[in-house]
Amino acid sequence: MPQQPMVLRVHFYHAAGHQRQSLISAAHHIAYMGSAAKHELLVDDDRTTLESAAIHARYVGERAGSLGYFGTVDAATAQAQIRAAQGPVWRVICSVGEADALAMGGALTTKTGWQAAAETAVPAMIRRLGLDPAHTAWIAAVHRYQRQERNPHIHLLFWESGAPTRRTMQWSAAELHDIRRLWAKALYAPELAQLGQAKDAARRTALTQARHLLDQTRWARRGASVEQGLVAELQQRLAVLGAQLPGRGRLAWAYMPEPVKTATLEVARWLLAQDDRLRAAAQQYAEAAVAFGTVHWAAPDSTDWGGPEQAAKREAALAAVRERALDDLARRLAGPILRAAAQTRPPETDGTAGAAEAPRPDAGSLTASPPPAAVPMGPVSSLLHDL
Repeated sequence: MPQQPMVLRVHFYHAAGHQRQSLISAAHHIAYMGSAAKHELLVDDDRTTLESAAIHARYVGERAGSLGYFGTVDAATAQAQIRAAQGPVWRVICSVGEADALAMGGALTTKTGWQAAAETAVPAMIRRLGLDPAHTAWIAAVHRYQRQERNPHIHLLFWESGAPTRRTMQWSAAELHDIRRLWAKALYAPELAQLGQAKDAARRTALTQARHLLDQTRWARRGASVEQGLVAELQQRLAVLGAQLPGRGRLAWAYMPEPVKTATLEVARWLLAQDDRLRAAAQQYAEAAVAFGTVHWAAPDSTDWGGPEQAAKREAALAAVRERALDDLARRLAGPILRAAAQTRPPETDGTAGAAEAPRPDAGSLTASPPPAAVPMGPVSSLLHDL
């Protein structure tokens, strides 16, 4: 579980704004972002911990040009363009917890790591808002503290040059949702890659084991000696499903009538629940999917953890992620199950949906082969959420 959520906050400035929403306030924010007096500014590209990356004011002052800015323009140009902006100027603050940043290797405890993430996320964010990246400038800096806590975070300002193509300052709920996902994808790339590998390994294990069990039902139909119990019941369920298959047409999930799809998924879910290896693989797949989903999950109307109400929404959202993951895994088993079900039908009633199976050498003397070795999963690293 993550120790802190990814937090995304948005503010905007405009020509008619007053005080905190004025363009002058936006220009002043640039000075705040890169002030040499802020000892928590992340400017050391070569360090890997927050302790070493925090540069004190005197050290920053001694290093010309090391105020930590990055983006498409320098600070002086940004201030001049912002003061003359004809459309909105947006400010984004995005933060992660220090412990979570260190758990991913420490890249987000350095300016370099944040800059790499921003160079991926900012152009995608600009495009999502309907702006042209070629005519949109941005500048950013990274700080160490947020509300006196060690939360590495980025301060980002961006605006259109010349006549604005977007006059709406507010972001829609869909835009905010998508932009949060863009930042999460960029910032948590190491964790997401590991979770993706865990899902792939669990899926491969499930498919291998399911095919092994389906193979046993085919061997049993030829008189091979196989373990009964689960295999015998699976064979019966396949026969029932086979009787429902269309007599003609392509044997593919997408072309099946809805009742056949439902029946196929019921067999898949039953199999995932009955076999130990499949049940373990399904659990690993669902856990990785939930971890993956929580990185992107965001509570409506909130960027923080929130209280009991937000906790209930979060749990409901994660339960939905789990169910979708198990449904997805069941659908991935649907193809092999359909093919095995088609082979339970007599050749004269198969039509084009299930051709007779070619003889297997020495089928009568086959015995059940041992189940394939499970793909080692290993522990998933500390979960990083976007809550």
